[in-house]
Amino acid sequence: MTADDLLREAERESRRELEQEARKAHELRARLPQLVENAIRKDHERIAVELAERSELTYREIGEIVDYSHVWVAQVVNEAATEDTDQWSTD
Repeated sequence: MTADDLLREAERESRRELEQEARKAHELRARLPQLVENAIRKDHERIAVELAERSELTYREIGEIVDYSHVWVAQVVNEAATEDTDQWSTD
């Protein structure tokens, strides 16, 4: 194998790696809105649960704060309570 052959092979390998990175970046860019939306929802869930645990606000009032319905708040708080119960039962 000549030096030119080695150089061409290195160029092809480099091009393949760049194409693979470009595909990954494109896939991430496509998923980014959903990832951000999920992060925001998780943050709202955390806020709703903390408000329910540490305040005397109603689920409706908490829903207004996190911009979700009181039904959603009740579901999130109940799920968090279930997770807490499950965690204690496995310890």
